[in-house]
Amino acid sequence: MAFGRLLDKDINIINKYFECGFNKDEAWRRAGKNHAQELSWKFFRRPEVKAEIKRRMDKQIAKADLTVEELIEDLRRLKDSALAIAKYKKVDEKGKLYWDFTGATEEELLAVTDVDKGAVLDPNAAIDKLLKILGGYKPEKVEAKIETSQEFDKETVRAILFGAIKANKEES
Repeated sequence: MAFGRLLDKDINIINKYFECGFNKDEAWRRAGKNHAQELSWKFFRRPEVKAEIKRRMDKQIAKADLTVEELIEDLRRLKDSALAIAKYKKVDEKGKLYWDFTGATEEELLAVTDVDKGAVLDPNAAIDKLLKILGGYKPEKVEAKIETSQEFDKETVRAILFGAIKANKEES
């Protein structure tokens, strides 16, 4: 495989990625690949793959005449409406759940995907997408600076750093 050049099989995996809601492992499986988690991450880290995905996303956003900020706001509205409609969930005399959207606003009904079935959007999915977009899943960096004239062995340094990280987490 030549670096920087996408083959037909690569394009197929990228197509599957867009078709299955941007799930890398699922795209890998749908393209007929084995060992999804082991190899899909390598594929999606390739610069030419990242560039193609970005190109397509930019094209879709431009075509839809949307900005990232507008998409984030839409996700926030969906999340809020999905959470707000909980008050319309009722229990009948037999203990079965059902939906009664009497009095629901247009904004609240954004989260309803099928009125007959009472299907609603999952607010956790909207929150998850927001976190991905806003970098909420990036690991935090912890910096530790120790100034001393005393020399320590590796185990002592590890113990000091672990204590600093643990203390930092407990403060949060």
